[in-house]
Amino acid sequence: MKRHILLSGEIGSGKTTLIRRALGGRLRLAGGFATVRVMRGGVLEGFELVPAPELLLEQPRGARFLDFTRGTAFSGDAFRTLGVQLLREARSRPFAVVDEIGGMELVTPVFRGELESFLASDIPWICVLKTAGAVSRLEAFAATGRDFAARAGELREELLSSGDTQEVTVRTRGDADALGALTSWAQEYAIQSR
Repeated sequence: MKRHILLSGEIGSGKTTLIRRALGGRLRLAGGFATVRVMRGGVLEGFELVPAPELLLEQPRGARFLDFTRGTAFSGDAFRTLGVQLLREARSRPFAVVDEIGGMELVTPVFRGELESFLASDIPWICVLKTAGAVSRLEAFAATGRDFAARAGELREELLSSGDTQEVTVRTRGDADALGALTSWAQEYAIQSR
């Protein structure tokens, strides 16, 4: 089994749920981060960046980077501060989860540099990358003129060219093949010490 898993799948396909199922309580040992939806009364208020172990909680809390409460506002501060900190701390953990990347954070230079450095390290990781369709919808939605798709495509190619990265695609909710791959990875790499 390869040290790194690049996990992809359409929005709502259950990628984060499969990570939770495969890792279970071992998530408390993980470095890295997750991006989570913030819902209030059934309404999407935005997205927050949280430490990966927070995925074990019912309502993880972190730093808001996309806010819909007063229009649409993106703040790269969450990635420049908390994101960089979590990637640096992940180097001292037995493994990491990065869930998910491929959008606006890739145009935050200090974060992008730290991310590339981390992903090139020998720490075992699972990284969720937005699909090309999701990135295209984000570009249209954000209307910033930035080419997220090109940056996400470049990152995907870099990761897959390493020879130590396996691509796993989640095709449906509860995808047994994807869960099997994640569970096998967890049994080999999601351990207390390296």
